[in-house]
Amino acid sequence: MGQAASAAASAQAAAAASAQAASAAASAPAAIEGPRAGAAEEPPLGAPLEMPVEMLQYIQQLEIWALANKTDAKQDTIKFWSFKAPAIVAASVSGILGSFHNLNPIVPILIGVIGSACVAFDGIVHPGKMRGFHNRALHDLRTLENSIEIEWNISKLRHTNSDELAAKILETAEVKRLEIAAYLKYGESSSEETPGAA
Repeated sequence: MGQAASAAASAQAAAAASAQAASAAASAPAAIEGPRAGAAEEPPLGAPLEMPVEMLQYIQQLEIWALANKTDAKQDTIKFWSFKAPAIVAASVSGILGSFHNLNPIVPILIGVIGSACVAFDGIVHPGKMRGFHNRALHDLRTLENSIEIEWNISKLRHTNSDELAAKILETAEVKRLEIAAYLKYGESSSEETPGAA
């Protein structure tokens, strides 16, 4: 009888513990289980708000043009120093070798002549003259891309009409794009027309 009573008491205690655990799980906050079904997901930080395909394509074209100007600027930098660097090295080496009295004087003279020729070619050809124009275009295009996205996000948060907003932003951006194209064309034409100008 004593053992049966003890077993019954143990069973009752186990059932009570299970009931308490189930009650605690039911009363737990819903946040622990994760987001509720059907809840709207917030867009990732920095992502444009429902930007139209036409505007995304326009920004992509601007970025392609920006990368092309970045490549041209690097090439222009190499061209810019193509004669200047050898001229500087030649002048330095010629001066150093000229201080050695036991060295044949014709050696520093020849090196100096090479440096002078580099300076003359640099003054005539002006290599890398478009370097500043390409760097400016790269900066302006990236700025234009950012301004399009920022203006779109701000206007969408104000619940402006999407079609009218996109048209207005693209019209403004196109004016700036044409300005960039204009000064790049001016730089190219001035380089071609006056290759020997200072």
